[in-house]
Amino acid sequence: MYGNIDQLKSSFGSKQDLLLQGVTDQELTEILQSQSDYIDGFLQVRYNLPLENSNPIINKICIDLSKAETYRMYASNDLPDAIKSQEKQALKDLLSIQKGNLLILPEQADEDDIVSRPTYFKEWLQ
Repeated sequence: MYGNIDQLKSSFGSKQDLLLQGVTDQELTEILQSQSDYIDGFLQVRYNLPLENSNPIINKICIDLSKAETYRMYASNDLPDAIKSQEKQALKDLLSIQKGNLLILPEQADEDDIVSRPTYFKEWLQ
């Protein structure tokens, strides 16, 4: 997973106790796992999975997407504008990563390491 329960809980700030009342750690783990799988769907085009090192960009994307999903599931789909904005930015970042405009580099890469593979578009191959 690209995030953990403590990070997700703390992302709710002062609303944590109210929003997460009655929500189990297992339910939060399932949300984090599903959003991590969703992220992998974007990353598999460009990167070999699973990613070995924790990446702060991917971590933030995972937490933002998980936070929005938690609101959908446990707050009657009542997403505050700030959460909607964070989710929208996370999705934009995923698209940028997928297109190669935003590269996720390993923490320590040798000069000859390939950190990203090219994306091939079907229309180019026809």
